[in-house]
Amino acid sequence: CAASVIAAFEGLVVGAKAGLDTDTMLDVLNASSGQSFATSVKIPQCIADRSFPMRFTTELLDKDVRLCLGEAERLGVPMPVNRLVQQMLAMGMGAGHAQQDYANVIKLYEGWAGAEVGRRNGEET
Repeated sequence: CAASVIAAFEGLVVGAKAGLDTDTMLDVLNASSGQSFATSVKIPQCIADRSFPMRFTTELLDKDVRLCLGEAERLGVPMPVNRLVQQMLAMGMGAGHAQQDYANVIKLYEGWAGAEVGRRNGEET
């Protein structure tokens, strides 16, 4: 979940920067092999309308990823992608999103790109 949501955040911010419509990007992703919980549930319900409702904190997702990484390390299994995901979650927490829903981590990417995914107050994307 954590890896797919971070990857989806990256792709959607690139698309937003290119001027693509959020709903159209999600439709394409969800009709292809890019479909995930992130693109079919999390982003449409939490980010596309810019509501960011509290469902699961960044801090809790970070804890789960760290537990996974600890077990992988104990077993001698490298997980470089998930290490990067954990770093992104740590940056999100450092930016003040620890007690907020992890959807807020997309705001880091948006800030870096100077682009925003979704719509505000019922605006069309």
